[in-house]
Amino acid sequence: MHNIQMNQPAYDFEYGPYQANSLLKDCSFQVRRGFVQKVYSIITCQLFATGFLSFYAMMTTDVGFGHFLRTSPWTLWLMMAINFVTMLVVLCFRNLSRTYPKNYIYLGIFTFTEAWMVAFICAWYQQQGLADIVLMAVFMTAGMTLALTLYAFNTETDITMKGGSLFVFGCAIFLFSLFEMISRSPTYHILVSVGVITLYGFYLIYDTQLITGGKSHELSIDDYILASMMIYIDIIVIFLRILKILTLIMKKDRQ
Repeated sequence: MHNIQMNQPAYDFEYGPYQANSLLKDCSFQVRRGFVQKVYSIITCQLFATGFLSFYAMMTTDVGFGHFLRTSPWTLWLMMAINFVTMLVVLCFRNLSRTYPKNYIYLGIFTFTEAWMVAFICAWYQQQGLADIVLMAVFMTAGMTLALTLYAFNTETDITMKGGSLFVFGCAIFLFSLFEMISRSPTYHILVSVGVITLYGFYLIYDTQLITGGKSHELSIDDYILASMMIYIDIIVIFLRILKILTLIMKKDRQ
């Protein structure tokens, strides 16, 4: 920034202000683009780690890591607890999420526990002979994520102004989700899952625009850990719910 100022002419009464504004905009654009690249590089590593652990678990369901997962359900609850606590720390203590290398340590713990839970589910599907459903869910999630991300990057619609509406929708979906534990209706489970996918699809667009900036609200460039966690959670939730819908449909067809 200092170099830019040093290379400027003293002042041009006709063009000076416009040139300065242009350079500031270019500088801001470069910084935001670097932030976006950093966030999506982190997300790529998170998804790769999750995919690798899940694939390894599915390939070792008879003996090895996958077998350990299937025979140790207590690890799922342990990972869920650690995952929840880590997420709260990152959300509630923003200074910690912006302090290197502590922020990467928290992100690593969060990603590992999330990947463990996904691997646990995938190992169970492999054991039940439903590996093809997992693969279908992966491709459907990838397609949906790509489409929504491209839309968020290119649309002129400011989704960041809809945070309140998304919160209300999320509360409603949460209440409906509570009844899933006692409901035995496959149709009800499918409808709730569709609602969750719709909600997190909007959240994916919302979070993407917070990252890319240029809208009414945007994340600080220091919040790259929080940003990557937000997108990662959106993708994982969408994947799990698509997986559930496919499972219910397949079971219904087989009956």
